[in-house]
Amino acid sequence: MTRAAVLSCLAVGLHFASPAAADTLRVIADGDMKTPDPIVTTSWDTQVHAYLIYDKLFEMDETGSPRPSLADTVEASQDRRTFTITLRSGVKFSDGSPIAPDDVIQSLKRWSSRDVTGQLLAARLKSMTTIDARTIRIELNEPFDVPEALAGITGNPAFIMPKRVATNASTDPRAAYIAADDDGERRDVAYQLQKRASEYLPFILTGESYYPRVYRSDIEGFNPAAPRLYFWNITRKSK
Repeated sequence: MTRAAVLSCLAVGLHFASPAAADTLRVIADGDMKTPDPIVTTSWDTQVHAYLIYDKLFEMDETGSPRPSLADTVEASQDRRTFTITLRSGVKFSDGSPIAPDDVIQSLKRWSSRDVTGQLLAARLKSMTTIDARTIRIELNEPFDVPEALAGITGNPAFIMPKRVATNASTDPRAAYIAADDDGERRDVAYQLQKRASEYLPFILTGESYYPRVYRSDIEGFNPAAPRLYFWNITRKSK
């Protein structure tokens, strides 16, 4: 067994309410993270990583009930066929770009094409539309508990990704992670992570704040354990 130990500072980081006990948390999981894309695999290693750089609209609380996470508020019609969801103000992706309703809609479309719970939602879906810069509306043909479905702990969690990632990955999962930006520079965190996975290099998360997730003092264990997380892939080289 050999370890590739090349460090890279990526534009993702941590936000703390108090200083961490250690500078670096090194993680070697039971398997290599082949891709950072949590929609094309149910790998636990990929999910753990995805929870650090993506967020869901809702998450389960300690009682198993959905509560807003990336979402700020949700309004449901009395017949449970219409849900109006407003995003938190000022949330951004790991590359610093703002999260918009179009990102949410495309992400949910992609998620619902693969996840079992998402497929149940898709079968009842009438429309998903943008209302304003922070709001989307989901209309259904029959009642369905949308917040619970989106908060669910499933094989493919309903993570919200940039629209360009969710769009490209609908037909070619790897394309979204290897495509260059408009100016030809490959600066997106997802691309950097995919490149490191293919080369068996460590995944390094460091900086000042996680996007779009934030420190939550009301959730025990939510705050990261160190200002730098070091995911170490291990590969076996044949002689």
